[in-house]
Amino acid sequence: MPDLPSFLENQNLKFIFFGGKGGVGKTTSAAASALYLAHQKPEQKILIVSTDPAHSLGDSFAQALGDEIIPVDQTGNLFARELDAERALAEFKRKNDPVLAEIADRGTMFDRDDIHDFLALTLPGLDEVMAIIEIMELAKAQKYDLVVVDTAPAGHTVSMLQLPAEMRNWIKTLDMMMDKHRFMMRTFTGSYRPDECDRFLTKMEKDITIVEKMLKSAEGTEFVLVTIPEEMAICESERLLSTLKRLRILVKNLIVNRVMDGDGLCESCQRKQREQAQPLAEIEEKFADLHRWPVPLLPYQVQGLDRLTEYGQLLAGVKKDMAGDWTGGLEHECLEKTPQPIGLSVSSSRFLLFGGKGGVGKTTTAVATALHLASRFPGKRVLLFSTDPAHSVSDSLNQEVGDQITNIDGYPNLYAQEIDAQALLEEFKDEYRGVIDGVFDSFMGGRSSRVAFDSEIMDQLLDLAPPGLDEMMALMEIMELVEAQEYDIFILDTAPTGHLLRFLETPDLAREWFMTLARLLLKYRRIVSVVELNELVIKLMKQVRRVREQLVDSAETEFIAVTIPEAMAVAETERLLQALDALKIASRQVLINMVTPPSDCPFCSAKRREEEEYIQQLIAQYPSHHMAQTPQFSHPIRGMEELVQFGEILYRDEGGAKR
Repeated sequence: MPDLPSFLENQNLKFIFFGGKGGVGKTTSAAASALYLAHQKPEQKILIVSTDPAHSLGDSFAQALGDEIIPVDQTGNLFARELDAERALAEFKRKNDPVLAEIADRGTMFDRDDIHDFLALTLPGLDEVMAIIEIMELAKAQKYDLVVVDTAPAGHTVSMLQLPAEMRNWIKTLDMMMDKHRFMMRTFTGSYRPDECDRFLTKMEKDITIVEKMLKSAEGTEFVLVTIPEEMAICESERLLSTLKRLRILVKNLIVNRVMDGDGLCESCQRKQREQAQPLAEIEEKFADLHRWPVPLLPYQVQGLDRLTEYGQLLAGVKKDMAGDWTGGLEHECLEKTPQPIGLSVSSSRFLLFGGKGGVGKTTTAVATALHLASRFPGKRVLLFSTDPAHSVSDSLNQEVGDQITNIDGYPNLYAQEIDAQALLEEFKDEYRGVIDGVFDSFMGGRSSRVAFDSEIMDQLLDLAPPGLDEMMALMEIMELVEAQEYDIFILDTAPTGHLLRFLETPDLAREWFMTLARLLLKYRRIVSVVELNELVIKLMKQVRRVREQLVDSAETEFIAVTIPEAMAVAETERLLQALDALKIASRQVLINMVTPPSDCPFCSAKRREEEEYIQQLIAQYPSHHMAQTPQFSHPIRGMEELVQFGEILYRDEGGAKR
């Protein structure tokens, strides 16, 4: 193995992407690496950018960041930005609206306002592509020698890396509109000369090609995987690596974070150390072709320049022993015993959503809740479902679930489903396309090139769905089960915070999209029969309205926020609760998970003393919320037996309404 990770010594790198399962320390790894490189290369200007919708880069640096590039405090050559992809998209639309309107006006029977509305609703799906393009623009301007990118959690990182292909879809739709115009011009004038609309499409195609080349550049780009020695994180890292290889994106290094290391630890710490042996052996086997860089579990949060500098030194192998930083004065300290963990109240709501920052245990909590409620209410049928693209319900249960409703072993009244949201969206598109083809074919009989173009464009517009529509289709399917009264309790394991909030905002966006689609179809009512198409769209609009009504029904729906007592998680939880309040989604409980139990162990004592500050901060800030607390266990909770035990701790108080 080399002495130093390649991303810390390769002078030719222009881009370094950090990614992995939520909560494994990818933001910390990205920030510490950028800071280390800034120290090592004072002659270079380095930029670190976060593309995660739930930004925590500023929390990591302990410095307020935003969408503007600003210097990182106390560094002369490191700059940071939490990229607002929506703002980048809005700027793109402002700049290019006239060209887009002209293309739409040339290409269809629709008027400018109609097609403008439709494109405005579909463009948000491209916001992350716009973010990458903006990063590329920075690189082309040669203002920075190196760009470090902190990505979203694994499932959405995969989606982001596949977005150039989605962008090509959008360009293809616009080009089809232009094809109609080109055809008409050649028919009536005998020739066609490219203009600003053609130049716009050519530039967009060129930008996407540059992005693809950048992502696949073995010389200038490297993707660094970050994981921890826990089974679910390893599984997700393995899936992410497989996708990166398929996309031909270079991966050489794997950071293995939170490895229990050191002597003089308590029995619980030693047990955790022993239990990590198997996951570490699995990492060595499954990622044998990568260089693996272990970083020890630390009893404090890596936040602020000093801690990030130390973390970077650990990663680079410069600093190997940090025990002296936390044991001093604590060897004989025994924290005062605190009350037993506080359990969640059993909610009377039949629709429970669990969400929070990646890595805080939301999936484990959702699954344990499902098992607990199924056992406590044997006469109730419980459905557990996941809309997180990086499904981990199967990993948690140690039972294959998949995209079909599956009965859970040993529980006749418990069912689970990892919904393939993208497949549902494709089914809708296929149904819609079938109706379109039938309607237009019956009218045209091969006679009208004008309508033929519009038929193709209508078909292509389907591929420009707004963001989150796939997950919304999944929830719409669940709503059919709600209305059919097949299940009594529904438990939803959601995506990490940033994408969860976008998903929760989707009902209004989706309804607008379907309404605009309906208005476009009405343009054809004098040419072809669009009754069947309109019926389909109206049906979907009603389903979306039902989803929205369900989410804001405080008697039927409750959102339980899951967090851990660490600065970045608490900051993200505060943002989440504010957003839920704005969306009028009821949230009455917060679970503070993975709290270090009282101990006279120096390591545990140092960690717990820091955690207590954040626990008290949450309690003081949200006095109307029930604050539950569950302890940190020496190993990840996985499998039926451990989940049942966790559920007993989670609902130890047995409070709440009877069902």
